[in-house]
Amino acid sequence: MKVPAYVCMLDQDQICLSGGVGDLRVPLRNGVLSTRLGRHLGYLSIKFTATTGPAFENADLQWVMLELNKVGLKFGEDHKQGCSPAAFMRELQALGLLRAPFGSIAWSGPGDWFTTIEAPP
Repeated sequence: MKVPAYVCMLDQDQICLSGGVGDLRVPLRNGVLSTRLGRHLGYLSIKFTATTGPAFENADLQWVMLELNKVGLKFGEDHKQGCSPAAFMRELQALGLLRAPFGSIAWSGPGDWFTTIEAPP
């Protein structure tokens, strides 16, 4: 399976992307997120405005993640992270801020990825 583009990590003030991000460079560069593109920890990344409160309450982070869902990115499951991108999206669904499904992606071994469509509650 070719790994689709996905959000792999939320780090400080950066949303890190992995997988087939080359497929999304044109939509990202031509879209509302174009001025936020950069590199962070070796990943293509999108900057958001960091705040001192909980990430779930950060309106700019919420907006960027919702925009990434509209573009079709998947959101990584990673139980080693304090809050995986997929967990963040599920929280947005629970808060009623995301009323649409999103795709999550998880790795279960070399070359073994699977995706799930997560419907809102």
